[in-house]
Amino acid sequence: MSLLGDLLKTASDAMRLSSDVIRYQMVTRKRAVRRRVSRFVICLAMGLIALGFVGAGIGLLLHGAYLLVADAVGGGPSGLIIGAASILLAGLLMLLACGTGGRS
Repeated sequence: MSLLGDLLKTASDAMRLSSDVIRYQMVTRKRAVRRRVSRFVICLAMGLIALGFVGAGIGLLLHGAYLLVADAVGGGPSGLIIGAASILLAGLLMLLACGTGGRS
């Protein structure tokens, strides 16, 4: 009877230890995922802030270019020239981005 009792106690201890190991692995994985997600969110927020600064910078550059060209040719043609140059630049950037996207 003692041998059977020891065997059952050992089996229950082994099951408890295995559940503790599984619980520890799950906690460790949860922490790792939480850390990665928090890093991603911080990176995304900083990227959006940087994107706002880039947009403001581009707007100011376009405004400055408009003012420079407006002094030479007037307001209406200056808007057409700066708008056309912006559209051409955007098209060039799209061609560069989409043209190299399929290649590894």
